[in-house]
Amino acid sequence: MNVHFLCEELGTSQSQLYRKLKAITGTSPNEFIRTVKLKKAAKLLADPELSISEIGYMLGFKAPAHFTRAFKASFEATPKEYRMKLLPEPEAKD
Repeated sequence: MNVHFLCEELGTSQSQLYRKLKAITGTSPNEFIRTVKLKKAAKLLADPELSISEIGYMLGFKAPAHFTRAFKASFEATPKEYRMKLLPEPEAKD
């Protein structure tokens, strides 16, 4: 998803979208899209079958490092740290 796609889906211009989103959410369209993607990433991190890099690529981040930086800026934890909080530790077998 990008700003152009969002404008087409909503049937509005980029400048109109910017004004409306800024008034409603206080963020620009790019910031809004990034927030939505990162919230989706937080949900996907609960699935241990998906790698962190895979989640980043699925959501449109071009590099795992960029995904990690953006995630940490929003959630104050790296995706790995966040996942560790979500998933219980596997029990050790004797």
